[in-house]
Amino acid sequence: LVGGAMFEGLERGEEEKLAQLTGEDNQYWTYRSSVFFSLTILSTVGYGVTAPQTVMGKGLLVPYAILGIPVFTYLLIRVTKVISRGMVFSMDWLLSLFTTSHKS
Repeated sequence: LVGGAMFEGLERGEEEKLAQLTGEDNQYWTYRSSVFFSLTILSTVGYGVTAPQTVMGKGLLVPYAILGIPVFTYLLIRVTKVISRGMVFSMDWLLSLFTTSHKS
């Protein structure tokens, strides 16, 4: 989310200048599209739909990716572990319902 705000702030001004020159109002760098862009960078998917146009945006993209990809990977691993533990617990509970022995 922070990355999205950062890239929106960097690129939005340049986009507005370009819109004034050309008369077109293409709003590529909204907050939502900036978050989408930053997540495609962090997840290494990189669809290529948008790319920074400013020198500052291009310059910050590489350190952002170098620092962000390992952090994103770590967070993804942690979330996956939590989901996995929850699924194992749920399956154990479900199996215990059907496998409990009843004494006669």
